[in-house]
Amino acid sequence: MIPSSVAHVIAVIHHDAPPDWVSAKVHRWMLSIHRRMQRSRAVDTDVAALLVDQSATPALLATRLEELVHRAPGANSASVLTADEIRNQTIAQASTNDFI
Repeated sequence: MIPSSVAHVIAVIHHDAPPDWVSAKVHRWMLSIHRRMQRSRAVDTDVAALLVDQSATPALLATRLEELVHRAPGANSASVLTADEIRNQTIAQASTNDFI
């Protein structure tokens, strides 16, 4: 059981060359986790997956995750992002690009 104080769930998946279908499959997985958490806890939580390769340095990931910790949940319910998408913008900014 995940406590209601958890505002963000992030899965970091290392894959050098994921096939095109991987992003859609992982997005469905993130939506499923988000919905189950909403139903069981009645609290909004952002759920994201980062599909990264060796270009995503530990420092970049640490910076982006630290930025996310200080953001209120609910803006981006479920998202899948690549290292390219978070290299020059925060996870929150990259997540909203699909909605703009």
